[in-house]
Amino acid sequence: MNKTIQLFLLPYAGGSSFSFIKMIHFLDLQIEAVPIEYSGRGKRKEEPLIEDYESFLLDVVERIKERRKKTLGFSILGYSMGSALAFDICSHELIGEMPTHAFFCAEGSLVADNKARKYASLTDEEFMEKVCQLGGIDERMLKDEDTLNTYLKLIKADHNILGQYVYGGKCLECDASVLYSPEDFTCIDMDDWNKIISGNVKYFEVGDNHFFINQEYKKVANIINQVLVMNAV
Repeated sequence: MNKTIQLFLLPYAGGSSFSFIKMIHFLDLQIEAVPIEYSGRGKRKEEPLIEDYESFLLDVVERIKERRKKTLGFSILGYSMGSALAFDICSHELIGEMPTHAFFCAEGSLVADNKARKYASLTDEEFMEKVCQLGGIDERMLKDEDTLNTYLKLIKADHNILGQYVYGGKCLECDASVLYSPEDFTCIDMDDWNKIISGNVKYFEVGDNHFFINQEYKKVANIINQVLVMNAV
Protein backbone atom coordinates (compact mmCIF):
# COMPACT_ATOMS: atom_id res chain seq x y z
CA MET A 1 0.00 0.00 0.00
CA ASN A 2 1.31 3.44 -0.92
CA LYS A 3 2.15 5.94 1.81
CA THR A 4 -0.14 8.97 1.94
CA ILE A 5 1.11 10.91 4.97
CA GLN A 6 4.31 11.41 6.94
CA LEU A 7 4.16 11.41 10.73
CA PHE A 8 7.18 13.05 12.34
CA LEU A 9 7.82 11.80 15.88
CA LEU A 10 9.62 13.98 18.45
CA PRO A 11 10.81 12.10 21.58
CA TYR A 12 10.57 12.97 25.25
CA ALA A 13 13.50 14.25 27.34
CA GLY A 14 16.16 11.55 27.42
CA GLY A 15 14.49 9.71 24.56
CA SER A 16 15.66 8.81 21.08
CA SER A 17 14.22 7.69 17.77
CA PHE A 18 13.93 4.20 19.31
CA SER A 19 11.39 5.49 21.85
CA PHE A 20 8.60 4.91 19.33
CA ILE A 21 9.79 1.59 17.90
CA LYS A 22 6.98 -0.54 19.41
CA MET A 23 4.22 1.88 18.39
CA ILE A 24 5.45 2.24 14.81
CA HIS A 25 4.82 -1.45 14.12
CA PHE A 26 1.08 -0.89 14.68
CA LEU A 27 0.63 2.19 12.49
CA ASP A 28 -1.46 1.91 9.35
CA LEU A 29 0.54 1.12 6.22
CA GLN A 30 -0.49 4.45 4.71
CA ILE A 31 1.47 6.29 7.42
CA GLU A 32 5.20 6.82 6.99
CA ALA A 33 6.59 7.17 10.50
CA VAL A 34 9.65 9.43 10.71
CA PRO A 35 11.21 9.40 14.20
CA ILE A 36 13.50 12.39 14.71
CA GLU A 37 16.83 11.89 16.43
CA TYR A 38 18.03 14.64 18.75
CA SER A 39 21.71 15.51 18.75
CA GLY A 40 23.84 13.50 21.18
CA ARG A 41 21.85 10.28 21.35
CA GLY A 42 20.83 7.23 19.32
CA LYS A 43 22.07 7.42 15.74
CA ARG A 44 23.57 10.86 16.51
CA LYS A 45 25.30 9.91 19.76
CA GLU A 46 28.69 11.13 18.49
CA GLU A 47 27.34 14.67 18.06
CA PRO A 48 27.46 17.15 20.96
CA LEU A 49 24.44 17.86 23.14
CA ILE A 50 22.81 21.19 22.32
CA GLU A 51 22.53 23.48 25.33
CA ASP A 52 20.06 26.21 24.32
CA TYR A 53 16.41 25.85 23.34
CA GLU A 54 16.48 27.92 20.15
CA SER A 55 19.40 25.97 18.68
CA PHE A 56 17.78 22.70 19.73
CA LEU A 57 14.53 23.70 18.02
CA LEU A 58 16.24 24.75 14.79
CA ASP A 59 18.23 21.50 14.72
CA VAL A 60 14.97 19.54 14.89
CA VAL A 61 13.53 21.71 12.10
CA GLU A 62 16.49 20.86 9.88
CA ARG A 63 16.11 17.14 10.60
CA ILE A 64 12.45 17.34 9.53
CA LYS A 65 13.24 19.31 6.39
CA GLU A 66 15.84 16.71 5.37
CA ARG A 67 13.23 13.97 5.38
CA ARG A 68 10.10 15.85 4.34
CA LYS A 69 8.45 14.50 1.17
CA LYS A 70 6.25 17.18 -0.38
CA THR A 71 4.22 14.56 -2.28
CA LEU A 72 2.83 13.25 1.02
CA GLY A 73 0.68 14.82 3.68
CA PHE A 74 2.29 16.04 6.88
CA SER A 75 1.53 15.38 10.54
CA ILE A 76 3.57 15.62 13.72
CA LEU A 77 3.58 14.03 17.18
CA GLY A 78 5.47 15.37 20.16
CA TYR A 79 5.91 13.40 23.37
CA SER A 80 6.43 15.40 26.58
CA MET A 81 9.35 17.74 25.72
CA GLY A 82 8.67 16.90 22.08
CA SER A 83 5.23 18.48 22.43
CA ALA A 84 6.72 21.90 23.17
CA LEU A 85 9.02 21.56 20.17
CA ALA A 86 6.20 20.33 17.91
CA PHE A 87 3.95 23.21 18.97
CA ASP A 88 6.59 25.84 18.20
CA ILE A 89 7.50 24.23 14.86
CA CYS A 90 3.88 24.19 13.72
CA SER A 91 2.55 27.43 15.24
CA HIS A 92 5.47 29.37 13.73
CA GLU A 93 5.34 27.31 10.49
CA LEU A 94 9.10 26.75 10.74
CA ILE A 95 9.11 24.15 7.99
CA GLY A 96 6.94 26.33 5.74
CA GLU A 97 3.65 24.48 6.10
CA MET A 98 0.95 23.58 8.58
CA PRO A 99 0.33 19.92 9.47
CA THR A 100 -2.99 18.29 8.70
CA HIS A 101 -3.05 17.21 12.34
CA ALA A 102 -0.86 17.51 15.44
CA PHE A 103 -0.58 15.07 18.35
CA PHE A 104 0.60 16.24 21.77
CA CYS A 105 1.39 13.49 24.28
CA ALA A 106 2.14 13.56 28.03
CA GLU A 107 2.52 17.34 28.23
CA GLY A 108 0.56 19.75 30.38
CA SER A 109 -0.25 23.38 29.66
CA LEU A 110 2.42 25.27 27.74
CA VAL A 111 0.95 28.52 29.06
CA ALA A 112 0.99 27.74 32.78
CA ASP A 113 4.07 27.86 35.01
CA ASN A 114 4.62 24.12 35.16
CA LYS A 115 7.08 23.00 37.86
CA ALA A 116 7.80 19.86 35.80
CA ARG A 117 9.70 22.04 33.31
CA LYS A 118 12.06 23.18 36.08
CA TYR A 119 13.43 19.81 37.17
CA ALA A 120 16.91 20.59 35.83
CA SER A 121 17.41 23.00 38.73
CA LEU A 122 17.03 20.18 41.28
CA THR A 123 19.91 18.38 42.92
CA ASP A 124 20.89 15.06 41.34
CA GLU A 125 19.16 13.17 44.14
CA GLU A 126 15.94 15.20 43.84
CA PHE A 127 16.04 14.96 40.05
CA MET A 128 16.44 11.18 40.20
CA GLU A 129 13.46 10.94 42.55
CA LYS A 130 11.25 12.92 40.15
CA VAL A 131 12.31 10.86 37.13
CA CYS A 132 11.52 7.63 38.99
CA GLN A 133 8.11 8.98 39.95
CA LEU A 134 7.34 9.55 36.27
CA GLY A 135 7.79 5.84 35.63
CA GLY A 136 10.46 6.08 32.94
CA ILE A 137 13.36 4.25 34.58
CA ASP A 138 13.86 0.57 33.79
CA GLU A 139 14.52 -1.37 37.01
CA ARG A 140 17.54 -3.00 35.35
CA MET A 141 19.09 0.43 34.79
CA LEU A 142 18.97 1.18 38.50
CA LYS A 143 21.34 -1.73 39.05
CA ASP A 144 23.91 -0.51 36.48
CA GLU A 145 25.55 2.64 37.85
CA ASP A 146 27.47 3.55 34.66
CA THR A 147 24.42 3.21 32.42
CA LEU A 148 22.26 5.08 34.91
CA ASN A 149 24.72 7.98 35.19
CA THR A 150 24.98 8.25 31.40
CA TYR A 151 21.20 8.33 31.07
CA LEU A 152 20.75 10.87 33.86
CA LYS A 153 23.30 13.17 32.25
CA LEU A 154 21.36 13.02 29.00
CA ILE A 155 17.90 13.45 30.47
CA LYS A 156 19.04 16.31 32.71
CA ALA A 157 20.53 18.07 29.67
CA ASP A 158 17.17 17.74 27.93
CA HIS A 159 15.34 19.03 30.99
CA ASN A 160 17.65 22.03 30.91
CA ILE A 161 16.43 22.66 27.35
CA LEU A 162 12.81 22.22 28.44
CA GLY A 163 13.36 24.60 31.34
CA GLN A 164 14.18 27.34 28.84
CA TYR A 165 10.83 26.98 27.07
CA VAL A 166 8.60 30.06 27.07
CA TYR A 167 5.23 30.11 25.33
CA GLY A 168 5.55 32.70 22.56
CA GLY A 169 1.91 33.72 22.19
CA LYS A 170 1.26 32.01 18.85
CA CYS A 171 -1.86 29.99 18.10
CA LEU A 172 -1.80 26.66 16.26
CA GLU A 173 -4.20 26.71 13.33
CA CYS A 174 -4.92 23.03 12.80
CA ASP A 175 -6.82 20.20 14.48
CA ALA A 176 -5.04 18.37 17.29
CA SER A 177 -5.24 15.39 19.60
CA VAL A 178 -3.99 15.58 23.18
CA LEU A 179 -3.05 12.25 24.78
CA TYR A 180 -2.30 12.09 28.49
CA SER A 181 -2.59 9.95 31.60
CA PRO A 182 -4.90 11.31 34.31
CA GLU A 183 -2.36 9.85 36.79
CA ASP A 184 0.49 11.98 35.39
CA PHE A 185 1.17 14.80 37.87
CA THR A 186 3.07 16.81 35.22
CA CYS A 187 -0.07 17.19 33.08
CA ILE A 188 -1.59 20.29 34.65
CA ASP A 189 -4.26 22.65 33.26
CA MET A 190 -4.95 20.43 30.25
CA ASP A 191 -7.81 22.64 29.06
CA ASP A 192 -5.21 25.30 28.21
CA TRP A 193 -4.51 23.43 24.95
CA ASN A 194 -7.86 24.80 23.74
CA LYS A 195 -6.59 28.33 24.37
CA ILE A 196 -3.60 27.99 22.04
CA ILE A 197 -5.10 25.82 19.29
CA SER A 198 -7.75 27.33 17.01
CA GLY A 199 -8.65 24.01 15.39
CA ASN A 200 -10.68 21.20 16.91
CA VAL A 201 -8.99 19.60 19.95
CA LYS A 202 -9.80 16.08 21.15
CA TYR A 203 -8.51 14.63 24.43
CA PHE A 204 -7.63 10.98 25.04
CA GLU A 205 -6.86 9.49 28.46
CA VAL A 206 -4.19 6.80 28.07
CA GLY A 207 -2.35 4.62 30.60
CA ASP A 208 -1.43 5.29 34.21
CA ASN A 209 1.86 7.22 34.11
CA HIS A 210 3.88 9.73 32.14
CA PHE A 211 5.48 7.10 29.93
CA PHE A 212 2.29 5.41 28.76
CA ILE A 213 3.90 5.02 25.31
CA ASN A 214 5.87 2.07 26.75
CA GLN A 215 2.80 0.04 27.74
CA GLU A 216 -0.04 1.49 25.67
CA TYR A 217 1.73 1.74 22.31
CA LYS A 218 -1.05 -0.21 20.54
CA LYS A 219 -3.70 2.18 21.87
CA VAL A 220 -1.64 5.21 20.83
CA ALA A 221 -1.17 3.73 17.35
CA ASN A 222 -4.90 3.04 17.07
CA ILE A 223 -5.73 6.66 17.94
CA ILE A 224 -3.28 7.90 15.30
CA ASN A 225 -4.68 5.49 12.69
CA GLN A 226 -8.24 6.58 13.46
CA VAL A 227 -7.38 10.26 13.10
CA LEU A 228 -5.03 10.18 10.11
CA VAL A 229 -6.42 7.35 8.00
CA MET A 230 -9.86 6.10 8.97
CA ASN A 231 -11.40 9.56 9.40
CA ALA A 232 -9.66 10.75 6.23
CA VAL A 233 -11.47 8.24 4.02
